[in-house]
Amino acid sequence: MPNTLDVSLNQTLYFVRDFDPIQISGTNLGYGLDTSDNLTMIIPNTLFEFTPSNQSGTTTISFSKSKGYNKQITWMTDATFFDDYYSYGEFVFGIGILTLSGDFNLPESYYNVTFGANSPCVDIVITSSYLECKVLNHTATWSSPALVTVNSPLKSLLGVINLYVTSSVDSSPDLTTNGGDINLFGNYGVPKPGVKVSINQSPCTVKGYNGTWILCNVNGKLDPGPCRINVTINGFKYSTNKLRVVNATDPPNLCGSLPYCSGNGSCINGACECFTGYAGDLCNDLLQSNITIQPNPTSPGSTILSNSSSFNFNIASIQELDASRTVINELVTSGWQFNTSINGSLTTYRYELNVNITTANASRNDSLLVVVLLESSTEERTVPFAGQTYKYPPNSLKMTIEVLGWAYASTLNTLRVVMMTDSSGVQIDHCGQTQQAGYITDNDSDFRYLKVVKDGVVFFGRFLPFAMADGRPSSSLNEVINVTSTLSFIGLNLPQCRRCIIDPDFSVLIDSQKGGSCGVQTEKVWLIATIASIGGAVLIAAVVIIVLLVKRNKKNKEMKVAMSSKLQEMN
Repeated sequence: MPNTLDVSLNQTLYFVRDFDPIQISGTNLGYGLDTSDNLTMIIPNTLFEFTPSNQSGTTTISFSKSKGYNKQITWMTDATFFDDYYSYGEFVFGIGILTLSGDFNLPESYYNVTFGANSPCVDIVITSSYLECKVLNHTATWSSPALVTVNSPLKSLLGVINLYVTSSVDSSPDLTTNGGDINLFGNYGVPKPGVKVSINQSPCTVKGYNGTWILCNVNGKLDPGPCRINVTINGFKYSTNKLRVVNATDPPNLCGSLPYCSGNGSCINGACECFTGYAGDLCNDLLQSNITIQPNPTSPGSTILSNSSSFNFNIASIQELDASRTVINELVTSGWQFNTSINGSLTTYRYELNVNITTANASRNDSLLVVVLLESSTEERTVPFAGQTYKYPPNSLKMTIEVLGWAYASTLNTLRVVMMTDSSGVQIDHCGQTQQAGYITDNDSDFRYLKVVKDGVVFFGRFLPFAMADGRPSSSLNEVINVTSTLSFIGLNLPQCRRCIIDPDFSVLIDSQKGGSCGVQTEKVWLIATIASIGGAVLIAAVVIIVLLVKRNKKNKEMKVAMSSKLQEMN
């Protein structure tokens, strides 16, 4: 007689922890007299226990082999693990992307993620090591910890993650007093309708827009100087005053008088691009090829030797500044891992900071990555950086500094990389006169050029006002922080960024100094000079320091020389 008993299961999909037994409930399941080998009766007819041999799978179990009471079941092991320490959220104009570190072995549909009290995190994407999801229409700040809840079939995991609000307007190549079409480069997130832009309260009509670029038009003139830019997207407003309107009528003022660039280069975009064999701000110095580069094996710095002269530099710290430019967090950069690689004519020295053994706030920045590359080639190279292209002469030393994952205390805070060198000893200029520390200054604290005299050697630095912030060109502020009797410090200021990159380089030159400037005619005196061509900022310092501060957006102004530096020593 055929079997007509209705055998049913309450469910056929089960989630387990490792190899825990699976309890199977249903009706008319029998008495366990003729079952599969790994199936055990707990309660007659209603509850059995199945012991899986694998962490996940599908199989057919039999409640009675002789009567053919067979059912197919599927099971999965819920090994979900959420590591909030290495997780973070990035918010741009109200839309946040959460990146949660851990172990997520189940398909996306079995996870539910909540941000804060009750904001769902949708569009979940999973790999074995992280879960990524999107939070919509949420104003994220650093004012309170960000709670995240991850629910899986068997687990409910809570964590507190760091937030990064990366809405930004980073740069504009055509922000001039003429107004008209203006390109604004920054981080604008997922494109949304209804984008609004204003510059100094003047409406800027949006003509084009994507995640990193806005093209808008100002109908009228703009006043020169610092400006306030407001961008509203998705109902969320971002405001910045770090950019400035330049005077469209200002002629190039960084190429000297005619012939521009001493006749040894071309004046491009108001700055000199030197011909092969020449360098310096006005291309008036010859490159010196007879040099030796000695990298420091314990910290990212180097000694550049030429004849009997040498130049040393190093990284001192990374500082977090608040809105008033007060240092609220400083990471002293000590303890580096070092290795060398050679690829043809290019030699690379790589330094990686061991944050666990640094001396300041190490616990807060355990997820921080700081990498410094020193590169030297025997051949001339052309390398792009921050949307522009730079030429590096043979035997120059190019430095790339990358800071990734700084844990900011506030959305208003920024970073500053501080570099240092020794500045001891009496300095004599080419006229035989003892020099005092001096600065050529105007009302701006930003500078592009730095001149240093040490032990009869002249060091020259060129500071470009660019850096890379989260993959986008950004403006940077270069400043002299302090000069003491033994050390000198210069800082590169960056906007808030998760991944920040600066890109300096060093070359040795022959600087021709003629005696006519001493008031009497003398023979030509040759000094060895080092040039630092910097995509962000770097320290080149000694007792004799002349900082050529360039006010970017105004006509040439009379500068005042402030001799005998009165800067207080850093604490």
